[in-house]
Amino acid sequence: MKITRWIDDSGYQRISILRDDDEDMTHGLRKGPPDVTALDWDDIVRDLHNALVGRNLFTYEDVLRSQNGVTSAILSTLRRRVVGLYRQ
Repeated sequence: MKITRWIDDSGYQRISILRDDDEDMTHGLRKGPPDVTALDWDDIVRDLHNALVGRNLFTYEDVLRSQNGVTSAILSTLRRRVVGLYRQ
């Protein structure tokens, strides 16, 4: 058995576990993260907006004063949703 990493026609990185006699890396057992297109992106946009407002991040200067503010807003908006995909 061998593990191969490849990029599909849409530009997504893929992992396949291949038997020794498999000739094509697109065959075999595919491994990868859950499908993030299942996330409700409209809700994420709203919640990210609200997280930025809640952290008073309105201007570039606000962002410079709060170095972790944007990162914190993004993580608080996405983390539980992405972990939820793994739980399904």
